[in-house]
Amino acid sequence: MSLLLLAAAAGGGEPSFIVEPLGIARAGAWLRVRVASCDLPLTAACWLTLRDGRGAVLDRTELALPPDGEAWAVLQPAELGDGRLWLTAELRWSLPGLPPQQLLRELPIATPPAALAEAAATVQRLRERTSPARDPLPWLWAEQIADLTLGPPSHWAVERLSTLAARLQQWLAQPGPAARAGFWQVSAFYDPVDQSVQPLWLALPPGSGPHPLVLLLGSEPAASKAAWQPPPAARVQPLLAAGLAVLVPYPAGDAGWRGAARRRLPLAIAHAARLAPLDLQRGCCLAAEGVEDPPYPRLALDAEPAACLQALAPARDPPALAAWWAGEPFALVVGSAEHRAAVAANRRLAEGLRAAYAAHAHAIIELHDDRGDPAELSARHLVLLGNPRSHRWLRAWRLALPWVWDHRQAQHRDGRRFLRSEQPLLILRARAPDGRPLWILDGAPPEAWDLRLPETP
Repeated sequence: MSLLLLAAAAGGGEPSFIVEPLGIARAGAWLRVRVASCDLPLTAACWLTLRDGRGAVLDRTELALPPDGEAWAVLQPAELGDGRLWLTAELRWSLPGLPPQQLLRELPIATPPAALAEAAATVQRLRERTSPARDPLPWLWAEQIADLTLGPPSHWAVERLSTLAARLQQWLAQPGPAARAGFWQVSAFYDPVDQSVQPLWLALPPGSGPHPLVLLLGSEPAASKAAWQPPPAARVQPLLAAGLAVLVPYPAGDAGWRGAARRRLPLAIAHAARLAPLDLQRGCCLAAEGVEDPPYPRLALDAEPAACLQALAPARDPPALAAWWAGEPFALVVGSAEHRAAVAANRRLAEGLRAAYAAHAHAIIELHDDRGDPAELSARHLVLLGNPRSHRWLRAWRLALPWVWDHRQAQHRDGRRFLRSEQPLLILRARAPDGRPLWILDGAPPEAWDLRLPETP
């Protein structure tokens, strides 16, 4: 929290004091305030009053401020009023032979509602001004703001919210590259498969390049894009000193780098190469042992720069993944035909799948309805939630599937059968009439999705 210096002339000197709120104001929580005397020659009385934007007093306290010392006060607003809080600091003292002296100033106090309102207004300005198809970085900030609003209004969250809103405001005033955070450069790119925005951190060594590349692949999932931080500077500085560029891709929820995070690695590398002069034919990965098929030779996470320089090699082709989310852009289309129970079952499956993908890939998938036209999604692979009785597109296409559904049960051509009310999740692979790959999911969502999410059996 920034300091406010309150000063006024008293007699021949210039007495002053410092008021420092520590933290943010929350309803029912303590707000600590430090008051410090700079050069008062005597003990003075200080009143601190917390008001909202309408002038309503939320709390008030009095303290004695010793000369050349400091005092602490605690305010506890029962509620935040209109969310726009102001702290009034009033200092009174008197010297012999002089009239009473007084200093009176006000300063704003951060609150979760005020920070959220400012951030929301800034994001709305972004939406009105730009399209998500343009620079992804401000849209990353907008998503990080949304992440922060879902958690508790801690001091860190409110400060982070205000920082992101300030970055957005600066970008709206003058669109362009973001400033570096120390030697780190934060950037973002679009994932064409799920249309999400994904962040990365990039640090460059001295010199004009092109620089060999080190990928740092952490072994822990990210809690959110808002909370994701780069590795400590002490870990990266030796790599930079050895002339190596350091790229830290975002793991999302895929800490093993086996699914969406692995698929995005070539996207992150290509984006980094657009930002800086990199030699992509010389690279290595610092990753945990469980990481499979990394783009470059893998070394331990704590490998020394000398080992990295010896292991540099060209990138390998990424592994082929059979999942519906692994290659081309996809669309989830929810069946809304048949009776109410079938429609509700399809919707539960779709919401469960969307939540699982969000936890895995940190991307929100749009749900489409089978009352739409398949031609509108002609550029995407299709994932259909339902069966030929509960999904209009499947009913119209009359595909040759190994399962047959009636109003009561699902039966396989090999004799297996389930009551539809007790049917486990079935995953079928087929092709749409126009030749597009097609996945069909029907049944109850599992209690926990696999890290790779549904694939063709």
